[in-house]
Amino acid sequence: MNRLSGALIALSFVLHGCVVATAGPETHPFSIHDMLAMDRISDPQVSPKGNPVLFGVSVTDLAANKRRSDLWTVNINGTELRRLTSHPDSDTQGRWSPDGQKVYFLSTRSGSSPAYTQIMCISVDPLLKKRCGRPRGTHTVSKSPN
Repeated sequence: MNRLSGALIALSFVLHGCVVATAGPETHPFSIHDMLAMDRISDPQVSPKGNPVLFGVSVTDLAANKRRSDLWTVNINGTELRRLTSHPDSDTQGRWSPDGQKVYFLSTRSGSSPAYTQIMCISVDPLLKKRCGRPRGTHTVSKSPN
């Protein structure tokens, strides 16, 4: 089993524990409201060091009528779940730096339109955020093999 598969399995156990802990005694048919209430995991990226796994979690804000995303890490074995970003706007598509010390990601912190999406970076330890650039209209982040 490759590292990413192992990480996804560990991540599912961690999140399954969260769901089991909050499940109530009453049951009802699954609805659109249930689906909107679920946090969604996306885009897992294993660190160049092999541990931890970086991933996005998006949540629905029904009052604001929008989804927002933040970045998290968890060890391959499912321990040390840690939130890297927390902002009212979305932080998505996290990518590790080649040395595993920083994470680059897209953020809509400068405005709600995708035209204002910018590349940000965060030092993994200590958590010091800094803006890496301000390109407009950025839709994806990828790292160069060099």
